[in-house]
Amino acid sequence: MSRSLNRPLALIRLAGLPLSLTLLSILSGSVINRVMVIELGLPVILAGLFLAIPLLISPVRIWLGHLSDAYPLGGRRREPYLIVGALLAGIGVALSVALVVRTPAPLSPTAALILLGLLLYGIGRNLTGNTFQALLTDRFAAGVARSRAVNLYEVVKLLGMVLGAGLLGLALRPYSAERLVLVVLILALLAMVLSVLATLGQEPRSDRLREAAEQARAGAFWPRFRRLVWNDP
Repeated sequence: MSRSLNRPLALIRLAGLPLSLTLLSILSGSVINRVMVIELGLPVILAGLFLAIPLLISPVRIWLGHLSDAYPLGGRRREPYLIVGALLAGIGVALSVALVVRTPAPLSPTAALILLGLLLYGIGRNLTGNTFQALLTDRFAAGVARSRAVNLYEVVKLLGMVLGAGLLGLALRPYSAERLVLVVLILALLAMVLSVLATLGQEPRSDRLREAAEQARAGAFWPRFRRLVWNDP
């Protein structure tokens, strides 16, 4: 593994990925919940349904993980998928929040677009979160080094959640629909840029990882899914 990957600056830069995911989760969760229920007076069950969409599609992580393992893009298994996932999540959040303020009827084209935005966010978040965990496995040896890295980035997520929610609350005072859309667009763009900057140059390359990709590509997804996941009690 390249020594540059273990330099403190590279490790700190990598923290931008969990931080950006945290910002996007705050936007999709806290903001949509407050706006839909409190500001717009929409039914709580409708808001709950919208917020549940990214969680309901989380089983797609298994297939997305297989894609990342087996099909490198440009010779890399992690970086391209991390960037694509971050872009999908950012676009999905920006689209859904910008449309929520239009007070859509439950059955309307705008509500369908909000649903589409949340689906994009859910797929992007699952793709990025899944691939980030795989990247940590590739970069850090099993044992103390990997445990420290996982704990470090979990702490970053928790701190980002607290600080991000507080700063977002301040940025939305006084509340207006126009101010909300502007703040969300800025933060979504910031999260996407932060993800790209955090990702570039972070993936190790080795013969072992290339062989692992070839091995993953050699087996079909569904038989492997049934053997490793479905049949596991």
